[in-house]
Amino acid sequence: MKTAKKLLSILFIGALAASASAADYYVALDGIYEGAPDGATVYTSLDEAITAAGNAADVIHVKPGTYSTTTQDGPNLAAKLIGTGTSRDAVVIQSAGTYRTLRMDAGSWLENVTVVGNTDITKVDNGGAIEMSGGTVTNCVVRDGTAKANNDIAGGNLYMTGGSLVVDCEISGGRAMSRGGNVHLLAGVIRDCAITGGTIVESDTNGIGGNLFVNDGSAVVSNCTITGGTVAARGGNVFLENGSIYDSQISGGVVTTASDQYYGGGNVFFQKGLISRCTIVNGKILASVNRGGGINACAGDNNATDKIIEDCLIADNENGGIYYSQNMSIYNTTIVDNAAYGMWGYANRDIVFENNVLFGNTNSTGAVAAWSNAKTANAKQLATDASTLSKVSGYIAIGSNAFADYDNGDYRPVADSLLVDRGVADSRESASATDLLGNPRLSGTIDIGCYEYQKTTMSVDIALADSVETVYVPANVTFNVSATGYPDGQTPTFTVNFGDGTEEVGTTETEVVHEYTKAGKFTVTVKVSAPGAFNAEKTVSDLVLVGSKTIYVKSGNESAAFPYDTPETGYATVQTAYENATDGSEIIVVGGTYDFSGQLSVTKAVAVRGASANPEDVVFQNTKTVLDAGDSYQYRVLEVNNASARIENITIQNGRVQDQYGANLRLVSGVVSNCVIRGGTASVVGYNANAAGGGVEIAGEATLTHCVISNNVVNGTSDNSGYTGGAVFIVWEKQKARISNCLIAYNRYITSGDAPKPGAAGIHFGGSNNNSSVENCTVVSNVVVGALADDSDSAGIHCTTWYGRLRNNIIAGNYETGKGRCTSVKLDFDDRNNYTYHNNITDDVLITESGTMSKGNILVNSPADIFRDFEHGDFGLRVSCAAYNKGTRTGLALSPSVDLAGKERVKFGYIDIGCYECQKPAGLMILLQ
Repeated sequence: MKTAKKLLSILFIGALAASASAADYYVALDGIYEGAPDGATVYTSLDEAITAAGNAADVIHVKPGTYSTTTQDGPNLAAKLIGTGTSRDAVVIQSAGTYRTLRMDAGSWLENVTVVGNTDITKVDNGGAIEMSGGTVTNCVVRDGTAKANNDIAGGNLYMTGGSLVVDCEISGGRAMSRGGNVHLLAGVIRDCAITGGTIVESDTNGIGGNLFVNDGSAVVSNCTITGGTVAARGGNVFLENGSIYDSQISGGVVTTASDQYYGGGNVFFQKGLISRCTIVNGKILASVNRGGGINACAGDNNATDKIIEDCLIADNENGGIYYSQNMSIYNTTIVDNAAYGMWGYANRDIVFENNVLFGNTNSTGAVAAWSNAKTANAKQLATDASTLSKVSGYIAIGSNAFADYDNGDYRPVADSLLVDRGVADSRESASATDLLGNPRLSGTIDIGCYEYQKTTMSVDIALADSVETVYVPANVTFNVSATGYPDGQTPTFTVNFGDGTEEVGTTETEVVHEYTKAGKFTVTVKVSAPGAFNAEKTVSDLVLVGSKTIYVKSGNESAAFPYDTPETGYATVQTAYENATDGSEIIVVGGTYDFSGQLSVTKAVAVRGASANPEDVVFQNTKTVLDAGDSYQYRVLEVNNASARIENITIQNGRVQDQYGANLRLVSGVVSNCVIRGGTASVVGYNANAAGGGVEIAGEATLTHCVISNNVVNGTSDNSGYTGGAVFIVWEKQKARISNCLIAYNRYITSGDAPKPGAAGIHFGGSNNNSSVENCTVVSNVVVGALADDSDSAGIHCTTWYGRLRNNIIAGNYETGKGRCTSVKLDFDDRNNYTYHNNITDDVLITESGTMSKGNILVNSPADIFRDFEHGDFGLRVSCAAYNKGTRTGLALSPSVDLAGKERVKFGYIDIGCYECQKPAGLMILLQ
């Protein structure tokens, strides 16, 4: 209905565009029409506007209100009239007197209004509300019209000739003197309409068509609801003299005074034409004659091919289903549950009767009354409940089990019904391709009756039960399988091929669980079968994505492909791999350099590992080497913030931040192990700002172990600013960071300005309650560049906390250029029991609150006394130096099994101080200088 209306509107608009003389007219009861162009005339009389608009391209815009027409025969509409209300009852057009409301010429258009006739009309011959000699009425209500001027008056609401079109309308309450209480259709089309409550007003024994009179071969009624018509003589709802009715519901028609075979037809009186795919129910004749409560086919041409009924349901009519006195043809029709009889007519008539059902039709005593006076020759494939049927042979005996639900009026066949595949081929070129429900008829053998069993529509579907895109090996995947169109009462069986070389065969369960033990993309196929139906199959490509918990990254990989579980098919970037990883994933990075323009934030419980044990093979680096002044973006390489996250076997370098902490790495929680962290710069730019951790900021309960942290810088140029921790900054209060078995070397703290705050080139502990620990580390060759006015800085480690732990560390060879001295350790507190500064080796210590070197700390004269080749960066231990076997294992937060070089950490119960065990030969660590 909507589609047709839209198409017609488009066609009309096209016609307007083509017309050079198109004009707009405006009508409002109060003379005020908002939106009308300046200077436009606003009519208060609808008659005047209709008279002024004489061109089919003109448009009359009508403001909501009730308008009365006063022209005797109704004003003659030649243009397009549109109601502008939000509903079609906002604009009402009615007759002011005893005349027709409106007339319409060819090319005219009426839309979105209600047209009302007048019950007192006495001067209208045809079309009490609208007389159409062409034109279109769409999306309107037409009601309460009366045609009552003499004894041959037609179309109480509508009188249609000349190819008129009425679409998507409600037509009701019409009254006519002779023909078509609501509509007289001489020529034209009525589509998608509700036509209700029409009557022939006088008790005229010749009155025909209570709702609708159709009498031209070109006339078409389609997709309409036609109900509640009343007539004295013939066709309570419809008198079909000639024409076609398709896809309509015709019900509740009443004939009041039928007397012989030329009268009756409670719903339809049928003379010539076609009735196709219609439901004709609940018709009746009030007189005590049984002349077709459903259909009376008793006049017109006596030619079987000129009177055709096909694919119809004729049910629950009083006074019989179909009565005939002329030849006719009936195909694929179900005639069921009618009172008095199913079929009755003249014995010598040629009734072509193919593929029909006669069932449950009974007379007044309840006896089967299927078909009286049937002519044997033309009955083919009749299905019936009659035990004997006069003059008909070869019929199929059926019971109520032939139908889906006979007791509740569902007359569709079931899969094993005797109606299925028992019909004869319909050889007519004009035969309907669909059944009553619009389902396709089959070629070749078809079903008997108005419904075709749709076994070809059986379909199957499969989907994941959970709305997840990827699962991970090993994974139990739940599938939902479903089928439609299988026979009622049957249980379909499914076979599912899971795409991994396995399948489940013949299950009736609609939920199927399968375990995938390998990663990949899997195409799944499901097949379904059911007795009495065609099998169906569906394949869904890549329905299941089973990922691997171990995924690879290969820089710039053009062959990246799911599941990314080999070096050859790995992700092209670390960021993409991380985004697609889940908790528990292991991201293995193949050797190469990976550039970052912004930090990688690891907040999932994943491990990111270089593919080899040598961290130099995999480099994560920032590519922004210079920060512009005022640049607010930070170019940190990596942030780790998950207690279960691990970063291993990677070089992290060249991070840049300003007025922030942790240029290469910000470690909030998790573990970073066997990494090289180098070349980071944390700078102070703003006044009274802070920067720290040129290499690493540790801001939580995290672990940094077996790492080399070298050549990182913290610097500043602004007075009254803070910058510290060239290598590592352990931030503020109540932290429980652990640094173990690390080499921290060649990092710088560059001071400038008149009043910089205290800092350190190596490690800075911040806050008074920082509970972190540094154990078995070597802090060496870190440099303070410049000098403070006091002793508030340190080249090695600077502690301002009372609760930290420094154990088994070598802190030596660190230097302050501005003062020309070694300042390896600065402790800003007295030597309290809360703080553990124990078993460390240093060449210098500063304690500001009367502390002393105590608790087993060892003071040496020169780093050359400890390291094998201090000058050239070989920080392995000299044999039998002060660090040899002098470490303590008591109270250590960590008990690693190997040192930084991978050598056994504890031998014979002893451990050395620093990150290396004294081994022969010792490992060699080469650093960038």
